[in-house]
Amino acid sequence: MSSRFWRCPHCHTILQKPSQDMADHLLRTGGSITGNATCPKCYCTSSQKDVYSGKFDVAEKQITCSNCYTNFCGPKQLFAGKPCPVCGSIFK
Repeated sequence: MSSRFWRCPHCHTILQKPSQDMADHLLRTGGSITGNATCPKCYCTSSQKDVYSGKFDVAEKQITCSNCYTNFCGPKQLFAGKPCPVCGSIFK
């Protein structure tokens, strides 16, 4: 299974894939993915097939808040320097 997140190849914004489970199923069963994904920040387009096949994937990591010990999963870049959604402590 590929990541739930991808990085726009034009502006490098990290975005979440809205329907990764469906795309994984299509790729496993030989279905095709068509069309383009548009980055909401720079408005450039990328092939949906490239997005969902993992060409622009961002690695997901499990991150644990050092204050409340709640676990989160996602790209490290989305957490670093931001507050924990549970306790407000800043992720390092």
